[in-house]
Amino acid sequence: MAVWQFQLELLPRKELLEGFNIAPSFNLDIISDLRKIDPKNVELIEEKIKIIIALFSSYWRKKGIKIDFAKDFIDRIIERDPYFGNDFCSWGKRDENFIWINFDEKINDISRIEIFIDLRYHPKLFVMSVLQLAKHLDCMILDIRENIHEPEYEILKKAIKNSNAYKYIQNPYQFFIDLENGLIDPE
Repeated sequence: MAVWQFQLELLPRKELLEGFNIAPSFNLDIISDLRKIDPKNVELIEEKIKIIIALFSSYWRKKGIKIDFAKDFIDRIIERDPYFGNDFCSWGKRDENFIWINFDEKINDISRIEIFIDLRYHPKLFVMSVLQLAKHLDCMILDIRENIHEPEYEILKKAIKNSNAYKYIQNPYQFFIDLENGLIDPE
């Protein structure tokens, strides 16, 4: 992920809300707890990340969306990346607008969708397309700060404006000074 990219993940709405038994627009403590771990404790961090990914993947398994259902839609948004594997597809360029989908290669069900929005070049069109994708798949948005949002433009715009990526593109020099002085928390 490049410093100028806003990262988000799509999560299936119904399965997410049932899994956490809470209402939309909330913060995921499970991820916040991860940030409290000493960065030197790499094994514990990796273990917690695996648990979070497995949890979110279980929601996708319950949802049962086939990769082809998403591929056709995304192909209209952004050019497919020629690099793909048996269990993932990607679109765009890794340091620009980029969509990455992991799926179960045996049954072709989606297990994870990550999106990186390049904030350097007026991203509104791509953001609108991402929101359409989220609605098409009946998903909610998990942003880099562990907040879950409805796929609505004004909500996502506010999250983007609060991100480090946005602060960076506004003034890269000041961003690094503020980061060094502890005025900006790493994401």
